[in-house]
Amino acid sequence: MELIFLNSDFEDTYILDTFKSLIWTDRFWECGDFDLSVSPSNQILSALEDTLYFRMPSTSHKMVLETVNIKTDIEEGDLLVVQGRSLESLLDRRIVWSGTALSGNFQDAIEQLLDDSFISPTDSDREVSNFAFLSNSESAITSLTIDTQFIGKNVYDVVCELCKSRNIGFRVFQNPNDGMIRFKLLAGVDRSYSQSTNAHVAFTENLDNLMNSEYIETDKFLKTVALVAGEEGVGNVRTLVEVPAPGGSLTGLNRREMYVEANVRRNSPDGELSESEYLDQLEGKGVEELAKKIYIEALDGEVDTTMYTYGTDFDMGDILQIADSYGHSTRSRVTEMIFSQNLEGERMYPTFETVDD
Repeated sequence: MELIFLNSDFEDTYILDTFKSLIWTDRFWECGDFDLSVSPSNQILSALEDTLYFRMPSTSHKMVLETVNIKTDIEEGDLLVVQGRSLESLLDRRIVWSGTALSGNFQDAIEQLLDDSFISPTDSDREVSNFAFLSNSESAITSLTIDTQFIGKNVYDVVCELCKSRNIGFRVFQNPNDGMIRFKLLAGVDRSYSQSTNAHVAFTENLDNLMNSEYIETDKFLKTVALVAGEEGVGNVRTLVEVPAPGGSLTGLNRREMYVEANVRRNSPDGELSESEYLDQLEGKGVEELAKKIYIEALDGEVDTTMYTYGTDFDMGDILQIADSYGHSTRSRVTEMIFSQNLEGERMYPTFETVDD
């Protein structure tokens, strides 16, 4: 493995291929991160002075330098620890500055958030001139809708929350042709056995590329209906909306309830919401919270990636087939790819999350 240092213009400045350990993780609906441990030297410390970003040849993701920590130890020797997060973490530098109601097309709403925070904000101090939004024409994204609102919340947290609730990811990347930093929503490619359009990618014990596995199913966190509370109205009476989960609210002991305190205001920068618009906003908050309280079925494991090449045969967010020897076979999305190297050797392995049919 090689860790390549980049300056503020994303130009290669230094290549490091000897270190005590390196863990680099790409993620689908969150930012990735890296952790480097190396013996400090004047050469490395000098290279870090002009470094703002990092890359690795085995992945197209890039990381932002955030932490440099030098530890001295007479017995064990000195240690330099360098850490950071991927370009997606740049969204963490902004909040939803004013009350923002998001309604209609999901992708347009995310673009509005980024316009207000990075691309064309009313305050020029918040503008990032080389930041741009890149639309995705895939129906899995263009068909999504949204009804919600935010104020004061971190933009990164908002994007992560909204994307995960709809099973899509996002990517922030630098285009070497024009130097622009672009944001794009991602749907991933279905490579499971349930489709015939794309080449199948499977990790199973029968194929000898599923080294070990762990299957789990639990309804411990499941909720089937949300009672969403809005603002107080006349006589301090609060607006309440019942929102069922996609499978229905159910009855008897199968019904599992939760309460949602919605920070939704009737007045938005675009004017006062109508009663129906306000109720839609409350319902949207219920949908977002219920998406976090689901029945979980997961089949995970350590896989042998020599049969398939990451970035060619499958990529971040793709849906693959995973099967163990006990009859459990699931369509599973690649939500992480971890690259690691230490004294014991080099490893690369994905993390999966089961996709509901």
